[in-house]
Amino acid sequence: MVHLSMSPSQAKTVVEALDFFARMGSGQFSEILGLHWTSTSKNLEELEKIIQDLKFKMTGFQSGQSLGCRSPELPEKFKTSWDIMQALRHALAWHEKPEGGFQVCFDPPLKTSQEEFPSVSIED
Repeated sequence: MVHLSMSPSQAKTVVEALDFFARMGSGQFSEILGLHWTSTSKNLEELEKIIQDLKFKMTGFQSGQSLGCRSPELPEKFKTSWDIMQALRHALAWHEKPEGGFQVCFDPPLKTSQEEFPSVSIED
């Protein structure tokens, strides 16, 4: 087992990074446009075209196509990334708002990888 200590702010950054990695692996290349430095670009249409061209050349997917997180075609490392992200996101959500809510982060995570599902504990 690996144990890692970090602040809630660091954990949120890890959630974002794992989510981004899993989405890139599934072919959701348009997520690149959500990065801060691209959102300020004056050339968004040009960037969108470049990203779609790259996506097609790398995956053969057209605009809007991607693999689901449970697709048998999705490599295991992206599924594992998705599982870790879900476990951490879920724990953070309940820690920050113990009364719960209606967002997906409060729903029980769904295992997608062959790995044992990670456990997360948060201490005050």
